[in-house]
Amino acid sequence: KEYHKGLDILRKIRDSLNDISVYLNLGHVLVELKQYSKAIESYEVAFVRYTDSQDVKIMGFLGRSWYLRGIAEKNLSYLKKALEYSEEALNKHSGRNGSLVFNVAFIQFQIAEFVSKLPVEQRTVEDINEAIINLNEAIQLLNKLASDDEKHPPFPKEDLKARANLGTNTLLNRLNVCLEETKENIAQLNNKLEEAKRLREEEEARKAQELESVLAEKRSKEEELAKDCL
Repeated sequence: KEYHKGLDILRKIRDSLNDISVYLNLGHVLVELKQYSKAIESYEVAFVRYTDSQDVKIMGFLGRSWYLRGIAEKNLSYLKKALEYSEEALNKHSGRNGSLVFNVAFIQFQIAEFVSKLPVEQRTVEDINEAIINLNEAIQLLNKLASDDEKHPPFPKEDLKARANLGTNTLLNRLNVCLEETKENIAQLNNKLEEAKRLREEEEARKAQELESVLAEKRSKEEELAKDCL
């Protein structure tokens, strides 16, 4: 597993061989080296240049890379990008694929976990509501994978049921608490902004009144001087 040597070799091959496998292997090595943004670039070249943008396998590679990058960089938008690719891979796949279904549910769980741990000032109501919707969908997907109808689940059905129950009994409740906290925090911020606006307007009105008093006094003195001159 000498990834750095492999990376050097693949980069040399890339310059002389125009083939999708070079870019895919480059992406795999870059993922192992935790160079996720560069891995994504390689996968995207393979996806755009060599396929008709319908390659489910490469969509899966891109979803995984965006997920790992999102976790490494603690970036919610990257995790959402991972979910987009995973959902696209599932939708484009012909027939049912339990692994692709699980991938979607897994990332939905990770996003819910991520959002629930954000500081209250970094959360938005929109992100939390979206996470709740996606988590409910993930719970349904896992329960379906764990049902008797599923002949070849990607993981033991007991584990899938346990994860679904964790989402229902713990994570969903945590998100709902986060939602109420965030709404309360936003309300408090809005109240502070309104109070600051009120104080600013009062201060501006006071200064305007003071200026008017000064001008009135100046006019009065000018009128007195004019009378004296007459």
